[in-house]
Amino acid sequence: MSRAGKVVAVYEAISRGDFAVTAGMVAPEFEWHPNVGEPDPVVSRDRREAMARARDFIAAFGDFRTEVEEIRELGDQVAVAVRHSGAPAGTSDQVERREAHLWTFRGELAVALHEYPTLDAAVEAAGSR
Repeated sequence: MSRAGKVVAVYEAISRGDFAVTAGMVAPEFEWHPNVGEPDPVVSRDRREAMARARDFIAAFGDFRTEVEEIRELGDQVAVAVRHSGAPAGTSDQVERREAHLWTFRGELAVALHEYPTLDAAVEAAGSR
C-alpha cells in the first residue's frame, strides 16, 4: 500500500473508531504536533500518548468523521487537506473544521504528524524538513 493509501486508511479507521488499525501504522516513537494555534498544543511524544489523545478527542463527539479532501505524496512525507465533522456528544449541533496534516514516514511506518491551517502551509513545511 502506498503511503498516501496508508494515510487514507488511518482516517477511515479513526472515523470507525478502530484505533488498532491506526496504532499498527505508526511507529512506537510516533509524535503528533498539533497546530500551534490550538488551545492545547501539547505534543504527543509516542504512539501510546497519541492514541490516547485521539481517543479522548473523538469521545467528545457522537459521530466524528474525517474526510480527505486532497492528498499529495512528497517523498517520505504525505500532505493531506482534511475536513473533520461531527456533533459534540449530547447535542445534535454539527461542527466542522478544515485543516492540513503533514505525515512523515520512515520505512513503512509513520513517525510524525504535524498539523497546519492549510495544505499550502503543510507542503511548504515539507520542503523545509
